[in-house]
Amino acid sequence: MPDQYKTKDWQIAKFANDDARVVISKDSDFLESFLVKSEPHKLIIVRTGNIPNKINSY
Repeated sequence: MPDQYKTKDWQIAKFANDDARVVISKDSDFLESFLVKSEPHKLIIVRTGNIPNKINSY
């Protein structure tokens, strides 16, 4: 991705659509975009329960 973790959702969706790729995400924004605009064209939403996004190093 162009800006790694700072890449905007619309850029990820465009990249996926242009290259016929599947977006895999925990982000509910992608689900809303998919339901409203059908973008990205292919989407897998991951539900993990109570797991943090960041892993702390000790």
